[in-house]
Amino acid sequence: MTSFEFDLHPLGPEVATAQVLYPYGNAESVMRAWRDVAADMPESVTPHLALWGADPEIPAELHGMKIVFVDGVSTSPRTSPPSSWLRCASSVRPCSI
Repeated sequence: MTSFEFDLHPLGPEVATAQVLYPYGNAESVMRAWRDVAADMPESVTPHLALWGADPEIPAELHGMKIVFVDGVSTSPRTSPPSSWLRCASSVRPCSI
């Protein structure tokens, strides 16, 4: 049997989130850039990157496509807007939807 215990902590009152979807063919450059950007993010930011397939959580126009899914949550109003720290690969255009 496996168990998991965790503590809850207050969040907010302001929370910011953002996501950017990149074409799967650009995964290597997006992942390298994301690694560099994530290393400099403040502790109030939780970054996330996944190599993703079709899923009900992404727009219908992208169903059936492999994508690089980059998202994050900021728990501090002093942290720069999420879109600025998620645009990790300026030379790679996000998926257009």
